[in-house]
Amino acid sequence: MASAPTPPPPPPGGFESPIPVEVQGQTVMIVTSTVAILIPMLLVGLRFYAKRIVGKGHEWSDYCIVIALFFNFGLQITGWLLVLKGGLGFPILDVMERFGPDVAKFFYQALVAYTILWNFTTLFGKLSMLLLFTSIIPVRNMVIPARAAMLFLVLAHGTWVIMQFVICRPFARIYDSSIPGQCDSQKLYYFLMGLINIFLDVVILVLPMPFIYKLRLPWSKKAMLFAIFAVGSITCAIAIYRQAVLPELTFEDLTGTGLMATVFSGLEPAIAIALACVPYLRPLFPRTSSAEYGSQQYALPYSSPRRAGSDKAWPAKRGVPGGGMDDCAETVRDTSSELHLKMVETERGRALTTKESGGAREDQASRSSSGGIWVTRVIRIERKWEQAPKV
Repeated sequence: MASAPTPPPPPPGGFESPIPVEVQGQTVMIVTSTVAILIPMLLVGLRFYAKRIVGKGHEWSDYCIVIALFFNFGLQITGWLLVLKGGLGFPILDVMERFGPDVAKFFYQALVAYTILWNFTTLFGKLSMLLLFTSIIPVRNMVIPARAAMLFLVLAHGTWVIMQFVICRPFARIYDSSIPGQCDSQKLYYFLMGLINIFLDVVILVLPMPFIYKLRLPWSKKAMLFAIFAVGSITCAIAIYRQAVLPELTFEDLTGTGLMATVFSGLEPAIAIALACVPYLRPLFPRTSSAEYGSQQYALPYSSPRRAGSDKAWPAKRGVPGGGMDDCAETVRDTSSELHLKMVETERGRALTTKESGGAREDQASRSSSGGIWVTRVIRIERKWEQAPKV
């Protein structure tokens, strides 16, 4: 973000007001910002409605998506202000000559707010997606990388927000070049921020793929799940495009050269919020009958119950042959709003019970409040006593 050049003297007729929308890119910015408000609001609303249909409670992922939606609203409104009050789309010299130096100063002030809001919107949108992964796939190989990515996200975006306030010293020089002081390389600041953002997009994109691959499903269903989670590649493509046009920006003339980069900067987190809601929407599109809707089962890729957040199976019970519960059936009934790729959470003595008696076998299952399944195996041993005849 660059400082505005020294303002020229005012024209004899005074400055123009209000700022007209003359450039096609300005219309694109206004329309895109409007759509970027409405579509995420609609998808988040449908997400909560779908969870209500299946009677599922709220999770941390839901809270993060609501916070991201709040910051996205502020981000897109600021995008409007950059065009209608800051002269985005006109060269900076035209802005200062036609609309006055105060408009140019407002543009750089609003751009500071835009960058901060972008960081918070992106942060909570990505946190929501990572929390979704740990909710539906609560095994160690997922939980640990996801939590590491969350920590890196918080540290990275926190650093970018802090840098926004210290990149120019004093801070006011970021929007008023007449104030004595200095600014560090803002092109490097945006380049590193965009590069790390792309890296995190790729991490979130590939993180669930190995677990989907291991699901015991027909390849047609696997392909559908891959496609659902691969829609995140859209945000990667937008981030890569924005990174590609960054060298073409002139930071002393961001009103004239930064229009499309600003458009895609506002579009990326809005799309991320919308896509984070897609895995929850299946209850809104039921099967042809409720019986068919509730009968679909997905077999999970492991045959032994696992502790939440761990790849290790529960230890075998002493005295039970066959190594504990390794040959218990593990399936998840697909009737809630998530995809139910959850690696089975287990707790001995609860929920799924297997009874064997006289060659017959009966399985019963119930869900925990958190959406997981507890698995155990009960073997009933009957010993019959007979009285020996008297000699």
